[in-house]
Amino acid sequence: MPAAPRPSCVRCVITSSRLYTTSSLTLRRHLLRRSLALSTTNRQTASTIEG
Repeated sequence: MPAAPRPSCVRCVITSSRLYTTSSLTLRRHLLRRSLALSTTNRQTASTIEG
């Protein structure tokens, strides 16, 4: 009998995939921001060492 997928299951899959995509996007953004902050701090420390 489990041939036709129930709409509730489809909805669950859609919501879970949407949650996954949003979480991955936020994670990527967070990593990007962190890498940018690290690069700026590294640049500052390098300029202090040089100066």
